[in-house]
Amino acid sequence: MKSGFHAAALCFCMSAASATGATVSNVGFSQDPQTFKATVTYRIDEPAIITVDVRTNRGDGVYATIGADKLRRISGEVNKLVTNVNTSVSATWPIDSSMPEQTISAARIVITAWATNAPPDYMAINLIDTDVVRYYVSADAFPVPVTNGMYKTDWLVMRRIPAAGVRWHMDCQGQNDHVVSLPDDYYIGIYEFTVGQWMRCGVTASLGGKIWANGKKAAPGTSYDKLRGSGAAINELRSFLGIDADLPTEEQWEYACRAGTGTAVYGGGVSSEEFIRANAWYRGNCDRWSDTEVGMFSPNPWGLYDMYGGQMEMCLDMYDAEKRVVRSACYTHSWDVMTSSWRGGYAETTGYDNIGFRLVAPCRAPLKAK
Repeated sequence: MKSGFHAAALCFCMSAASATGATVSNVGFSQDPQTFKATVTYRIDEPAIITVDVRTNRGDGVYATIGADKLRRISGEVNKLVTNVNTSVSATWPIDSSMPEQTISAARIVITAWATNAPPDYMAINLIDTDVVRYYVSADAFPVPVTNGMYKTDWLVMRRIPAAGVRWHMDCQGQNDHVVSLPDDYYIGIYEFTVGQWMRCGVTASLGGKIWANGKKAAPGTSYDKLRGSGAAINELRSFLGIDADLPTEEQWEYACRAGTGTAVYGGGVSSEEFIRANAWYRGNCDRWSDTEVGMFSPNPWGLYDMYGGQMEMCLDMYDAEKRVVRSACYTHSWDVMTSSWRGGYAETTGYDNIGFRLVAPCRAPLKAK
């Protein structure tokens, strides 16, 4: 049987993100001796997003996290915007099933308060009840893996991109190499927007209707005009989600795709058909496209799926006087065009199965605390 924590064996440590004025205090710990279920209590003096970490003594005086995946079953006033201030609130989790297989001599519970304008790396909006918004420090912290089908249809999961003030080379594999810098971090969808998400949001703009039965498939059939022009579906999405969602700029898309690397493909890899076959839907495997869903390949180093191939993804920028930019290339393209710098252009009224989109949003938490 796994050893449970006992209050006498614990020391407590509080921390607060520098971007917030909230103070964490009155941290307490208790554990049911029969079930090993642990309860952590705390107070905050201002609304903040709360996350919890547990760190154990490795034996050399250094405390290391047990890992976000060990806290997946934590519940209560955690991984959300907490608005109950100046009163004791709590979070619980079953220690016996979440702690390492070792004897714990001491541990530190670290409660972090994040400002709403400096939230954790992941934000997940429930599309069934949009008052439910959750925040996680990593993909490992989600209650179930992010590749679970519910995160492709019933939730919108977005990843924070660390872009503020970073100078980087855009289109460094092409002829228009230039240094750019984005002013702020931003959230971007880890998946291309899907049929299921579109249906959950109840947006009225047409998707063509050919693949509605597959909710986990990237949403086909829309166009820039339907989304941001005469159809103005983006306004419905913003109202439904409660965030200032939009299409990415070219710079936002490419920076997120590159994930901190300056090579032709993310991760510092070499562009090759072998790499694309292992990471994208393209001409060489498009016979399976009709049965696909988002997130069937491994993500890029920043946790974003399907950044190459599958669908061309719409951006805000103009390609020329009449067309809008699309990125990513698509399942009908050959492997050699699938790089972080590839760009194409389509008329604003064009809506095909091979054109889709993913959403971006500012790094500001919606003020929802359910």
